[in-house]
Amino acid sequence: SGNVVWNMGLNMPSGDVHCGHDIKFSWQHSLTVEEIDNVSNITFLDNGNLSQVLLNSLDPISRGLEISVTDNGSFSNPSCETNIIWEHELPGDLFGYASGNVQKLDNGNYLIVTIGDAGTALEVNPSNEEIWKGNFALQQPNGAVYRANRVSGLYPISYSLTIPGLNKIDNLYYFNNQQENSISLNIKNTGTSDLEFQVETYFDGGDLYFSDSSIIPPTDVNATVEINLEIPTSDYVTIKFTPIQRPDLQKEFTIFFEDDDCDYDGDGICDNVDNCPYDNLNDIDGDGICGNDDECPYDIYNDSDGDGSCDSEDLCIGNDNTGDLDMDGSCNNLDSCPDDFFNDYDNDGLCDSDDPCPDDASNNCENQDPCNENYTYLNNIPNETVILDFPNNCFNNDDLNVLNDIIILNNINVEFPIY
Repeated sequence: SGNVVWNMGLNMPSGDVHCGHDIKFSWQHSLTVEEIDNVSNITFLDNGNLSQVLLNSLDPISRGLEISVTDNGSFSNPSCETNIIWEHELPGDLFGYASGNVQKLDNGNYLIVTIGDAGTALEVNPSNEEIWKGNFALQQPNGAVYRANRVSGLYPISYSLTIPGLNKIDNLYYFNNQQENSISLNIKNTGTSDLEFQVETYFDGGDLYFSDSSIIPPTDVNATVEINLEIPTSDYVTIKFTPIQRPDLQKEFTIFFEDDDCDYDGDGICDNVDNCPYDNLNDIDGDGICGNDDECPYDIYNDSDGDGSCDSEDLCIGNDNTGDLDMDGSCNNLDSCPDDFFNDYDNDGLCDSDDPCPDDASNNCENQDPCNENYTYLNNIPNETVILDFPNNCFNNDDLNVLNDIIILNNINVEFPIY
């Protein structure tokens, strides 16, 4: 409905802040909420930008806080009560005026991250004893670390998938016969987090036939799930296995059944006269390469320029093997600056990688300090651009390239990358 249930923070003249006046936090970051009945336990970093005034401290201080908030009001009369469950005051050298976070760990301790002292992380127990501290050593005095969280391991999502009785020849999977009416998938969780996955099966290239989802906890290293797939009369089956949290780790494969039917791939051609047995694509683009071995099965050019892109989706088909290297939308053999993503942005006749002022057509770099190699001086800096710990307007060329790639790939209408 958009109605305010409660509002916590400093008291305001409007009277719209219902509780937490005495906690006196300011510029807070990274709130995480745990709901128990009508009580919310909220953990966050109090950056403390107003701490000298609010807490009457000599120097600014940041705090890790866990606060319980009890909702005891109604929509027409919001009200709440707060209690500090845990509080940890960071020493002065770890004051963080921006970003940072607090993560409550499974062991009951707290991980605190601050930009203070070049960027620092520390673990503190509920009794405020420091367990360990690590320094990111980014830059002094404040390290631009946004936040950091502890994960369960280097490979939280990892698994193995085996199918008993499966054979493989020339990158093709098949069963010798189809005497059994089911296929078993044995899925083992080898990661450090729960494995939540989905299995989808398609027979003879048709619609979705079967779908199953499950979760395997990592507590037992031998934890496995067996899924039995009922097999209708068919020539082949396509199986997709997808970890829900990591869809990029999806496995997809096709299994053919050897039986008395000579058309193993279901393409309507008996395989003893088939150019591509076990391949239902059957060289559909006519380039002489079987589809399952073809980089571009629907493209007769088959990446003829060798730029790693199928030519039917390539901006520069033909004699250009760089594939629009600078991502400026122009084929490089027609590009005045083929290795420069700015592409002479200011129309002064100079490629901007050699241009002292790429955002100034008059090349009038006003009282600029010389930039180091691989840095570019930008004359017009928008107000929303925050420059940390740099004395001049010199920007790393790699950073500018990344910003421009984001603009191009997402079709963003932006006047210049720094904007």
